[in-house]
Amino acid sequence: MADSTPSSQVQIPSSNVQPKVPPSHFRGVILRGGKWASRVYRFHDSKSIWLGTYSTPEMAAIAHDVAELAINGDRAWLNFPDVIQSLPVPKSTSIVDIRAAAATAAASAEQFIVRPEVVDSYEVPSQEISEYVDEDELFNMPQLLIEMAEGMMVSPPRFGPPYD
Repeated sequence: MADSTPSSQVQIPSSNVQPKVPPSHFRGVILRGGKWASRVYRFHDSKSIWLGTYSTPEMAAIAHDVAELAINGDRAWLNFPDVIQSLPVPKSTSIVDIRAAAATAAASAEQFIVRPEVVDSYEVPSQEISEYVDEDELFNMPQLLIEMAEGMMVSPPRFGPPYD
């Protein structure tokens, strides 16, 4: 016997599963406990330095860049190499000063990062939307893809002495 409860009144149980966040594509940044953690690796003594946790991956990446530049210098692998000049410099190479400079940079990360503006297609004037261009017709080659496919079916030329 079918349930007579209307579909608008059916309650769907909510799950405790958090939505999946894609892993960070930034160097030295990982997701831990819902926050983005940053750490840097010291090459000369093979140790990692924990820089802290941040609310966005960009903040953690900027913190990583400051520490990476202070610790590894010319061998630094940066997430944002274009903003090196505007990043704060630690007072010394001590871990405390590096963490402080990284935290300062992360706090002001919004000024360093340029995010692309998302525009809805309905907001763009119709003149700015380009139409489809058929390259085959434009270059007067209507059978280009077919001819390329036929060329793949031709057996290659034979090299060597001819057979008698």
